[in-house]
Amino acid sequence: MKKSSCNSQASGMSRCGLIVEVARHFFSSKGFHGVSIRNLADELEIQPGSIYYHFASKEEILYEIIENYESDLNLALGSIKEGSAVRMLGDYVDSYMNLALAEHLAAQLARSEFRSLSELHKQEILGLRSWRTSTLNSILLRGLELNEFDCFDRKSTISAMEFVFGGFIGLSSHSFKTIAECKYFIFRLLGIQYSMCAKIRASAMPR
Repeated sequence: MKKSSCNSQASGMSRCGLIVEVARHFFSSKGFHGVSIRNLADELEIQPGSIYYHFASKEEILYEIIENYESDLNLALGSIKEGSAVRMLGDYVDSYMNLALAEHLAAQLARSEFRSLSELHKQEILGLRSWRTSTLNSILLRGLELNEFDCFDRKSTISAMEFVFGGFIGLSSHSFKTIAECKYFIFRLLGIQYSMCAKIRASAMPR
């Protein structure tokens, strides 16, 4: 795993972190290609050279944001404990959505601006995502073996699940209801009993 650029300069961690934070907001609101190093420097009231001290390019700042998010997401999902496939899938959704909604700007950039990364950085991010796909595939296999899930094709199902995650991340509303609704759709996608899905969904409804 890459060592964060911000952590590699102990004496400059505060400024480096601030650069990343400002860039995260600017890239999200204006788009990666709509922001320049000069824009970031002006917002921070520093010289462009101060940014280049930490990052060789604007693309490296974007990579820092996406890589940190993808690594943190894998770390959160890596804490899922063994159990029934249904419970593990529920924990997967909870862990995924809690992190993605808490870091919704980075989560959205990871989806919308992935294409703006260099080919080398794309491959490194894809490597992080492949671990996540493997973890989810293992949960699906367990569910199929135990007849807990019903899916025609695991690869297509995983792609559909990522589409569902993306839709809810776009809401940027971090609440139990949002996560429960996401879990409801994921469970329905896998043919889990409607009564179980309805119970999950109803638990998120206001009393």
